[in-house]
Amino acid sequence: VTRHYDTLPDWSKLLIIAFSFLLIVLVMVVYPIYMAMKYPELVEKEEEVSQFTVFSIQLNGVKNTGDLIRDSLLFYGAKFGAFFMPFFRIVFPLAVGGVLLRDFIYPEEASVSYFYDWAGQLANIMGFNFAHVIDLLLLFCWVLFFALIGLCVLHLFYKAQNGALHLWSFIKKFGAKVLLVTSFMSVPVLLLPWQWIIPFVFVLPFLHLMIPAVIFEEISLRENFLEPLPFLE
Repeated sequence: VTRHYDTLPDWSKLLIIAFSFLLIVLVMVVYPIYMAMKYPELVEKEEEVSQFTVFSIQLNGVKNTGDLIRDSLLFYGAKFGAFFMPFFRIVFPLAVGGVLLRDFIYPEEASVSYFYDWAGQLANIMGFNFAHVIDLLLLFCWVLFFALIGLCVLHLFYKAQNGALHLWSFIKKFGAKVLLVTSFMSVPVLLLPWQWIIPFVFVLPFLHLMIPAVIFEEISLRENFLEPLPFLE
């Protein structure tokens, strides 16, 4: 009705509206009354409430795929506010500010039509085309942003398992290791041509395993890098 309002005759508009209204009345009014008259014994029957199953989130342990997805959703649902607030207060404003700063300094590059536009725009936004000195600073900032996101997520698991530890204390303790791992993960994005960036996305989840590995203090830094990458051995 709204899309072809000018071309439809008035009678067809009224017919469509009347049919929609009639359908609502049949489903929401007539059908419930009919079912109540057909089964009057069910009207006064109290609904049986099934017992809810209480799930406990196990952070460590071997799980099947269903339990892994369930525990992940439950954990992030319970801890979403604790993760979202540092991201919204720190990472998001700085990332938007970096993009706007580069577009403000070099506005002509923000309107260029590249051969494959998303790759060129990604290089401009993240600074890995190295066209200007500010790109080096912008690239470091993006690596730092990704490291902060990883630290915020790790802090939730570390705090849930090992007790209270303030976020800034956690960053001071593990920030350098996470930043080093994040820098290592950024190297393929800098070196690969745009044709290979999309296939690299399928390898990236395996590289992400290196980030939680660095919080195990009893393991050396070399093992932190190699243990999550058995497919490279």
